[in-house]
Amino acid sequence: MQQPRSRKPSASERTPNPTQGQAHSPSSDQRPHHTEATSFTGTMTIRSEKESLDFASSHRTSPFAYWTDGSQRCKGDETFCAAGVHFQHEAGHSYKGYALVDGKENNDAEMFAVGAGLKAAALQIGQMDAAGRPQRILLFSDSQSALAELCRWPDSMPGLVRDVAGNAVRWAQKLRTMGVAVDMHWVKGHGTSAGNKLADQVAATVTRWVSIMGLQHGEGVPYNIGEFQIVNVRLAWLGDESG
Repeated sequence: MQQPRSRKPSASERTPNPTQGQAHSPSSDQRPHHTEATSFTGTMTIRSEKESLDFASSHRTSPFAYWTDGSQRCKGDETFCAAGVHFQHEAGHSYKGYALVDGKENNDAEMFAVGAGLKAAALQIGQMDAAGRPQRILLFSDSQSALAELCRWPDSMPGLVRDVAGNAVRWAQKLRTMGVAVDMHWVKGHGTSAGNKLADQVAATVTRWVSIMGLQHGEGVPYNIGEFQIVNVRLAWLGDESG
């Protein structure tokens, strides 16, 4: 799980029109700041730590709320990365865990987790009749940097994470074509958000498992670790149309 290091709280107040392609973190006495980007077809909201936890708690059991987190674990000279997604739906809740075969940076894991949440939403909602689809989904992440880079795409950081962000953007665009808005929200990590804790638990369980057992399962073959279904994938899997 990544806590933002380079983005310090600014003095920006909420404005009537969202700022495009920029991300600001308000201090505890400020209103939420909303960002709407041109490439990413959605909005991002960053609140104060307390407000982010209050908002997250108010949507703990909301249908079509997706909680994402990335995890990195180092063992000797090896680095293991994973992503976790937890989401509610009308039939209950689901967990998805991904061991990232070629992910080596925490940014890779956090961005992949956000993209995996968007992909899960698009595939789930795509199977529904148009009349029953939600008007919006909520996606929660504790990585301000991942959300900001996604809103800035394609002018985001270079390397693999830029490609991961591009695939996440395409899933958001697919949701929009289905008439579903994407609202992303930063939530403080290691706080009181049950949804964030569950996503963190999934991601951390995967990195701990693969650091001990290795990637003994083939790519794309689901397997279970306790109640979590895990799959070993490459970062490019995010661009595949199948789940």
